[in-house]
Amino acid sequence: MSVDFTETESELASLRRQLAEARENLRLIQERKSEFVMGTDIPLDLIKRERQLVERIAELEQRVERLERVPQQTVGSATSLGLGTHPSGPARDRWRNPKDGKEMVRVPAGKFRYGDDKKEVELPEFWISKAPVTNAEYARFVAETGQEPPKPWKGKTPPGKIADHPVTDVSWHHVTAYAKWAGGRLPTEEEWEKAARGTDAREYPWGEWTKGCCNSKEAGTGGTTPVGQYSPQGDSPYGCVDMAGNVWEWTTSEHELGGRVLRGGAFFNKGRHVRCAFRFRLIPLIHYRSGPDNRGRYVGFRLVAVPVRL
Repeated sequence: MSVDFTETESELASLRRQLAEARENLRLIQERKSEFVMGTDIPLDLIKRERQLVERIAELEQRVERLERVPQQTVGSATSLGLGTHPSGPARDRWRNPKDGKEMVRVPAGKFRYGDDKKEVELPEFWISKAPVTNAEYARFVAETGQEPPKPWKGKTPPGKIADHPVTDVSWHHVTAYAKWAGGRLPTEEEWEKAARGTDAREYPWGEWTKGCCNSKEAGTGGTTPVGQYSPQGDSPYGCVDMAGNVWEWTTSEHELGGRVLRGGAFFNKGRHVRCAFRFRLIPLIHYRSGPDNRGRYVGFRLVAVPVRL
């Protein structure tokens, strides 16, 4: 199979421009809607246009995603990770994504004990970011794509004092856009939990509760801390950092009460709420300016990649 990469890249660039334009139009419509006090006062043509834009955005995102996979499908033999090419030679437990520079750790295939009831669940092998995405790493994404920066930055780049802290105040729309840009996806809550607790059903990434292993309320920091500040004492069995406390993290799993499942807890949560099995939820909306419930003020994220044999 031969692919004209020049033509593919040209089409991809065009689709991305159309997608950016559609998202901006949707933002403007949602701002107009917010001017109406009662939902019944909103003009029907405005509601119809919003629905059309939502459908158009979904269509464009699917087309962009298909084209972004083309180069991976034409790589020779070896193993593709979805985030790039697997390191040559024997299997390794560490790998760095060249797109965003994140170090990835391997979580082997197999069973583990999931949830508070410790139900046995089996997962295939996957790779997950060692640490949450930082403000500095997210800034590279903003610079390359023109995406809106998080509100706390108050500009196009983050303040130096939080550059190595987890990025927060990012919506579902923004984290999924980052994932596509980096070539990965958000973890399911099962993947997140296995990476956090391993296979022995431990309560916390490091084992039993011990103060000084994570940035929870007991630490008294009053805010986020640099990723890895509590390493190695707070590391998970696979070497992941910050999987308890600091900031909540998005997963792709849907919560039974609506919204998406969040995991990990944050710096203002007590120890019992940063356990590996503890779950919370947040309802993602189309655009994080459209409501206060999905701002993700203290929510960050990390990515996964799943090996695919070609």
